[in-house]
Formats: sequence, structure tokens, C-alpha cells
Amino acid sequence: MDISEALTDVIVKAVAVDRGTMDLSEALTDVIVKAVAVDRGTMDLSEALTDVIVKAVADDRLTFGVYDSAMKIDKECDDVLVCIQVENPELDVALQIHLTLLEAYCHECDIKLVKVTNQGHLAKLLDSVRAKNKNGTDLDHEDIVCMVVQEPHDSDEDRFTEIYHTQKYNWHPHVSL
Repeated sequence: MDISEALTDVIVKAVAVDRGTMDLSEALTDVIVKAVAVDRGTMDLSEALTDVIVKAVADDRLTFGVYDSAMKIDKECDDVLVCIQVENPELDVALQIHLTLLEAYCHECDIKLVKVTNQGHLAKLLDSVRAKNKNGTDLDHEDIVCMVVQEPHDSDEDRFTEIYHTQKYNWHPHVSL
């Protein structure tokens, strides 16, 4: 992303906030993510994933929790952009087994899988954009362990897909948000 694209995006976000169609914290988070990408001249997978999460929350395209994520993949696997799992060795053994099974299912369905190594940063990001679970309540520890992002209706997340596929991974990427 170059500076002119970033400035255009800032103006669009400011108009959306002014009209009340976008929350100020959403807009600021999105602008900060893009400003970092412009400053570095490129966007890495962690930044692209952050951008995808922020946009998915704004568009209500996130499914939280292992069970709900598995159900979403089972019913609409062609509509899933990426499955995000938290890598935490302190998780309950049963939950780790469920995550491993979901990981295998993602691989079988050709769904991109990203493991996040810092659950605290992910929780802060989701809190900053006011993400809620499907019942409209705040997210808890179990919800944040696994989430599925649906494909966008436009091609905004092509950058994420491009970065994901240009990286060399043995199995799936591990990122720290």
C-alpha cells in the first residue's frame, strides 16, 4: 500500500465515522494498521491478519469458538477465508485435541490456517474493535481460542491471501499479533 491509498482510506474512514456508519475505534484501529504497513513499505502476514480481523469484525464475518467454527466449516467451507487458532500449550487437553482435529479438517478442505502465538494481543485486538460472540455477549477465553473468518463480499482481503501464499511454511504459519 502506498501513501496515496492510505490517505484515501483515512478520508473514507473519517466520512464513515462522521455519518455514523463506522465506530471511531474501528476506524482508528484500521488506520493504524495501514499506517504501519505504509511506514514499513510492505505488509507482513501478522499485519495482514490484523487487517483481516478488523474488517471481519466490522462486517460481522467472524465465527468464534471451536464448535461453532467447526460447524461453519462443515456447512460453508467454500465461504471460509481463514481459520485462526491460538497456540497455547496450557490449554485443556480435550480442547487441544479438538483444535488438532479442526486443523486437519481445514487442511482437508484447503482452508488457510494461521496459528497465533500471543493470545493476549489477539484478545486486546478483538476488545479494541468490540468483537462479540454470536449471542452478542463479550468474548471469553474459550471463544478466542479458535475463530473462522468468512470470505469478504469484495476483494479487500486479497492482500492477506497473496502474503499467505508467498510465504514458505512447513505446515501452517505461526504469527504473533
